[in-house]
Amino acid sequence: MSSITIRPAAEADLSTIMGIIGDAKALLKRQQIPQWQALYPASTDIQQDLQAKTGRVLVVAGKIAAYASLESAPEPVYAQIQGHWRRNGPYSTLHRVAMAAAFQGQHLSVPFMQGLIDEARRTYPDVRVDTQIDNQAMQHILEKLGFERRGLVRWTFEVPVVECLAYELNR
Repeated sequence: MSSITIRPAAEADLSTIMGIIGDAKALLKRQQIPQWQALYPASTDIQQDLQAKTGRVLVVAGKIAAYASLESAPEPVYAQIQGHWRRNGPYSTLHRVAMAAAFQGQHLSVPFMQGLIDEARRTYPDVRVDTQIDNQAMQHILEKLGFERRGLVRWTFEVPVVECLAYELNR
């Protein structure tokens, strides 16, 4: 297998990352999943990730294959969960996970997510993530990685409002 690494995203990666976001939006649309079908995530969202140094890219054989934001600040939407978290302590969050079209179907999501989880756990033992209720592929990946479904969260800034299943991985 080719060399695979995860590194912090850089400002110079912005156009490539936006292409990856576009690929992910197109895949979700083909799958009739309403997530990311409006403006979000926009270039300004990714620029904020870059400024906050939360952006991460998966690099395969020298090419950027995927993007995600690994955050350690509390996610306000998660405080409104319909359900419950196992623990109430600090946690890391994965957001905006996206794979480039050229790399989709190559089984890179699990190693990418596992690498992000490993990095997250150097800060906090718990990791949270959410995915749209129709996104069965991501749900499968999360469950394969040991995440447990904890409830439902609603992202009201997207139109229409996006309902997502919330997951938690505890050490």
